[in-house]
Amino acid sequence: MNEKTLAQINKGRRAYELFKYIYSSKNANVLVLDFEAYERNQDLVTEAGVCLFRKKSWKTYHYRVRDYLHLKNGRFVADHSEHFKFGESIIIGRRQLCEVLTGYLRLPNLVVVAHGLRNELKYLGKLRIEIPPHVALVDTQDVYRFYSYTCLGVVHNQLIGLNKLLSSLSVIPFGLHNAGNDAHYTKDALLSMATALTSHEQALDADRCKTIKAQKKKSDSSTTPQSTKTAADDINNVSRAENCTTTA
Repeated sequence: MNEKTLAQINKGRRAYELFKYIYSSKNANVLVLDFEAYERNQDLVTEAGVCLFRKKSWKTYHYRVRDYLHLKNGRFVADHSEHFKFGESIIIGRRQLCEVLTGYLRLPNLVVVAHGLRNELKYLGKLRIEIPPHVALVDTQDVYRFYSYTCLGVVHNQLIGLNKLLSSLSVIPFGLHNAGNDAHYTKDALLSMATALTSHEQALDADRCKTIKAQKKKSDSSTTPQSTKTAADDINNVSRAENCTTTA
């Protein structure tokens, strides 16, 4: 494995650990974002999707910009602006949308998540919205690289699209390229990968505990005198074995 690939996997590991730390903390807030723009003029943000974790529950919102309701995609990008699956779309003015998003970004203990984070930050910039310095950022494309290597044993050097990511996780999406749907499915993908990674970590911990217990049992039953150095080396393993016994 070359240095670039290893760096990408480690970047995904840090993203996963950051999300896991904040998500498990008290009063955690998670903001999953997705935007759609007019295919003939990317400066015109037509939709915003928000999947918000607040007060220990998830809620998905789909905002459509009133000024651009007449603008339709379909030639280069699928248009599913009217096919929001997880509630009623909210028709809102551009200025009001900016105020709503700015309010979300002021939440404390916040992590912002997106699939293809750089692209979504670009759309925030077009709306002249800045990310406050206290906000953590997680890209599910990065997390996928770590998940794929750790849980599947597959190295991915190329970025993966949302549709392919969902397919790899056995999630069948409806109406992608609706910003609300995309935000919701990005959340589903992140939680699915986080669950798999956590299970993998727990399995490794269990295996380590079994190994240490076996080593301790073998050491206790042995009648062969050990050198001072070997005994000293065993202290940490014995301590770990006791911890495993305690937590078992």
